Amino acid sequence: MKFKNLGIFTIFITAVMYLSSCASWFDNDPIYVSDTCTMPIIVLEGEETLLWEFGKTWNDPGYHASEVEEGKDDLNANVEIKTDLDVSKQGIYTIEYIATNKYDYKVSKYRSVFVRDQSIAESPSIAGTYKKGLGTFMEISATTKYFYNVGNIWANPETVPVTIGDLGNNTFVIARTFSTAANAYFEGTAVYKPTTNSPTIVFSIKKTTEAGVVTNSTMTWKKQ
Repeated sequence: MKFKNLGIFTIFITAVMYLSSCASWFDNDPIYVSDTCTMPIIVLEGEETLLWEFGKTWNDPGYHASEVEEGKDDLNANVEIKTDLDVSKQGIYTIEYIATNKYDYKVSKYRSVFVRDQSIAESPSIAGTYKKGLGTFMEISATTKYFYNVGNIWANPETVPVTIGDLGNNTFVIARTFSTAANAYFEGTAVYKPTTNSPTIVFSIKKTTEAGVVTNSTMTWKKQ
């Protein structure tokens, strides 16, 4: 009988150890302050998805990183930026901003940059409903100038929505996208073929798993 509360006692000790490792108590202060479990935050200045002129020197719109409370403990000096942005090549690039606080907790924010030669005329609209095979449907919808949201570029069982950018002349680039459903990255290009009877869009897709396995596929969707 004397051991009947052992489970409760064990839980209590575990909780105290956890809180002690994740917080601090100030002497003579009844308020519990969690100061080792705070996560950094990072706020991007400017648009998270933006258009950039082909060949123009990149100038980042900026960011601000801090602890949980905005403006407290400036962390801008602890922000790492990762990107393969190349203004000499048209495409949609991702910039990752990684903020790290003094407890080594990390938070990332992302910006997509579409490098495009804007002297090239915009392609005719490709918005609409598309069908693949016997009954898989997806929507393409225009968002802002040169940008479209694509409901799915892949086949079953995974649905992979992406953003594509219009390069002109009915050619498009797929923004590199991570799909949690497929546990892989997707990127590539697309060509719209506006034939009279059955317009189609053909996606040339590179799928890369987190293990580094690469699959190249072509997916053709017919406009309805």
